[in-house]
Amino acid sequence: MTLSRNRNNLFIVFPILLFGMTGISRAEILWSELGDAGESLGTAQAISGMDEITSIIGTIESSATLGYEDVDLFKIYIEDFSIFSATTKNSAALDTDLFLFDSKGFGLASNGDNVFATPPELFATIPSDSVSGSPGIYYIGIAFAGDYPKSVTGRIFPDLFDLSSTGKVLGPISPGGNNPLSNWEYDGDPGRIPLPASYEINLTGVNTVPDVVPEPGSSLLILTGLASLVGLRCRQRLIKKS
Repeated sequence: MTLSRNRNNLFIVFPILLFGMTGISRAEILWSELGDAGESLGTAQAISGMDEITSIIGTIESSATLGYEDVDLFKIYIEDFSIFSATTKNSAALDTDLFLFDSKGFGLASNGDNVFATPPELFATIPSDSVSGSPGIYYIGIAFAGDYPKSVTGRIFPDLFDLSSTGKVLGPISPGGNNPLSNWEYDGDPGRIPLPASYEINLTGVNTVPDVVPEPGSSLLILTGLASLVGLRCRQRLIKKS
């Protein structure tokens, strides 16, 4: 396959079609983390442009010396929630959780791996039809297992490692979920992965963030304006002919 990179930090993978294959293969659009994505709404890495995104690739790390765990937050545009999904594909040593927030930072969904399954499911996933919403701006975050998003009133989501919740897609809880994301809290072992570890988030139903997000009803206004313009020009032509 051919891998090319454009000015918007997008890697486009063009599959090679083989004779005898049925169906149509389309290009995969991979977003490669630029530098270090932030962990707040203000520092989240916006995936810009108008292309459909199929994967995000990046790295997160921890530091026993500094006592922190890296979190990567990305600003995306979800076009169709009926087919939206996000699933991690990580290096062997990396155990991560996924978190989804709306445009204002309110928690929508979270998921971690299921180590108690047989065999263990060592990936996090928010499958299609597990969360609903309208097309628009959202934030997706990836963090080490044990790193939780918080608001000013507490944790936004429940403990993903609890026996009753492991592997499940969980929504926000009160009181933390009543307010938007403000920071992250880690209750694990800082420095357990001292070197940067690679991750991949496979996506469906996700586009890059448009340069200008249309306001609700703006499409109707544009169509109405175009119709008025066409009508005006038709009248002008009739007047000239008469």
